[in-house]
Amino acid sequence: MKRISKVTPFVSSLETDRKQNLAMLVARAKRLSMLGFETIEWGAVTWVITDGKLSASPGKRKGDASINFMTAPKLGGAALEGSWAEAAKSLMCLRFHRKSSSMSSQRNFVTALGYVAHIAGNTEVWELKREVLDRACILIASHYSETTAYNLYKALHEFTDYCDANFLCNVSLRYRYHAFSRPNAVNSREQTRLDDAQNEATKAEKMVSPEVLQALGVLFLDVPKDHNLRIYVVMLTFLAFMGRRFSELAMMPFQLVGAVANGERYIYTFPGKAKSGDDPSVKRRVFIPTKAEEVIEQCVQEFTELSKSARETAKEMRRCEGPDLRFVPKISEDYRFYSLELSELGIPNLVGANGWARKNGLAFPDFNKLTLQGIRPANPSHYVTRSGIVAYCQSLYNPRQIEWLIKDSEGITYFPEDLLLLRFMGLSSGMYSRSIAQPISHAMLQRFIRVDIHTLVEKFVAADLQLKFTSHQFRHTLNTLLDEGGLSELMQTRWFNRTNPRDTKAYQHSSPAKKALMYREMIKLGEVGGPIADIYHQLPVAQKDAFLIAKVRAIHDLGPGFCTHSFAQSPCPKGLECQAECNEFSWVKGSEDGKAETIRLYKTHVVQVEAAALKYSSKRMGESEQWLAHATKKLGVMERQLLDYGLEPHLLKLEALASEQE
Repeated sequence: MKRISKVTPFVSSLETDRKQNLAMLVARAKRLSMLGFETIEWGAVTWVITDGKLSASPGKRKGDASINFMTAPKLGGAALEGSWAEAAKSLMCLRFHRKSSSMSSQRNFVTALGYVAHIAGNTEVWELKREVLDRACILIASHYSETTAYNLYKALHEFTDYCDANFLCNVSLRYRYHAFSRPNAVNSREQTRLDDAQNEATKAEKMVSPEVLQALGVLFLDVPKDHNLRIYVVMLTFLAFMGRRFSELAMMPFQLVGAVANGERYIYTFPGKAKSGDDPSVKRRVFIPTKAEEVIEQCVQEFTELSKSARETAKEMRRCEGPDLRFVPKISEDYRFYSLELSELGIPNLVGANGWARKNGLAFPDFNKLTLQGIRPANPSHYVTRSGIVAYCQSLYNPRQIEWLIKDSEGITYFPEDLLLLRFMGLSSGMYSRSIAQPISHAMLQRFIRVDIHTLVEKFVAADLQLKFTSHQFRHTLNTLLDEGGLSELMQTRWFNRTNPRDTKAYQHSSPAKKALMYREMIKLGEVGGPIADIYHQLPVAQKDAFLIAKVRAIHDLGPGFCTHSFAQSPCPKGLECQAECNEFSWVKGSEDGKAETIRLYKTHVVQVEAAALKYSSKRMGESEQWLAHATKKLGVMERQLLDYGLEPHLLKLEALASEQE
């Protein structure tokens, strides 16, 4: 049985009657007063969220967001009915109120519940059984890719946990799908022989290929700076060198590259994903890799120039609380704007047969206007007046376009004009509206990657080159390269603005085999301390390589050091007491993470040993003496580690004892 997480029920005073418990859950959800839910009708199949976090995902255009309480399109897209609809709506509201989950998470939850409802058929929620859940998971696996199905399994598990916690079903489900496991595409790796040549290269589906990086470099150098797609090329270049999330780039405040006293360069970003709910965002300083400083400074300068006009428009929009109309000529209302004049103003053809002005009754026919050949056409030309242009611009405006986007920990609010990246609103005609400015959304960049970049590649790189990648793959690629280059996991976690060091593991795509090969090279270079390194350096030259091949077949990060034992062959011979003079325990001499962890452990053990020695000072043999002997062994290994780190163990010992006495 897989581990079942403990879930706090949404309601108290639960009853034996499961149907009554569901009614209590629905009543509790209906009593909630949440931002953006004011116009929702409980019985509707589609809910439109007009405000709050669900309508404002990072890096996406701010506006209404909808969620459909129906089964997936592959199941026919039927509306959820009866107890299933009540359960889906109430749990969606309550889980958002408790965890402030994103819209994508809410949609996954409803989709997973829809599969369960589809398999359950005419049975009610309280009649749910484990067999139905198994069949739902099997159907999900047949409809979706491995990674998408994995997320839906998690949502389905969450639903069953809520059912158990709130006593919604006649039986206790305690359900976990038997085939539930992290997919290979996330962090699993295939096993290969350590001497296989393919272990020398680092490849993963989540990393960008060298061809993508090479093509991006050519585009950055060759695409003209006044090209309308130039800003997306610069954005991808920035992501390739800095490995930021898209939301960090899209919400980056207006700034220039800063510098500290020693000359290191930095920029400010908002981590985005690291914050929860509507909590204030912490503006963090991110240092730029030395070799990337010139490129990043150029990117920031170009962002400033490319967004200059849009920034002025955003300021004017907030000043007048409407669209920017400064580009519209201040002339007589009798002046007639035909399609040519509209094009010169950067406005689409409003007076065409399907034009906005024609559809809204603001275009007027001119029966006296002749063609270039001096002929009166059968279908007269239409024109629009200045008031029609103003009405069109106002139709594009939404009051939410001038609302603040981010509030930092100091209480400072950031409006669209305070961001580094801005763009004029794109129109269906392919033109850009000069009256509306907005942040660049993820959908805009995705369209460029899927469609527009191929035109640039064909023109500036190679006609037959096809690129397939995502903006987030740059983050995986850079994280893997930094890991292979020796950057500690603590520094990786900090630099990439993560809150949990364990999340960094999912972005390291070096195979275990390659890590073992890299560790062998570090031993050869004298960068590793411990018994294995000592023996290696004492062996004859002819035997050294054979010794490493036999002894270093795996590498496990322990914190204060590394274990080279192959657990595929036998269990740990030391019972996980690695620092008790284990021959397979070693450490990297320049590791800051290992240094900090060793100092912490050493100070703790020093205090424990001193306290035990004072308490059990009698000469009588016993368990205390055995424990002291074991602890003394560990202290000896730690003292050797500290010497390799360039520290004085006796000074740390005095410091630990002094702090304990205080």
